[in-house]
Amino acid sequence: MKPTKTSLYLGFLTVLIAFTSATYFFIWKPDTGYGFPMLITAVILTFRVIYILIVRRKKQQAKTQTALY
Repeated sequence: MKPTKTSLYLGFLTVLIAFTSATYFFIWKPDTGYGFPMLITAVILTFRVIYILIVRRKKQQAKTQTALY
């Protein structure tokens, strides 16, 4: 399934919100203990969005190469 532009924008927005909330809990509310798990989740989400972008680009290149031959 090819990701649309909207889903990629939502992915980037999710990553941005995740990092913002992680830094908020990490810096201003360290006594709650939510900062580190939220930071790990934000990093995992970032890698997921980057992975989707790479897979999408490779599939697009494969389509154009098969169209050329």
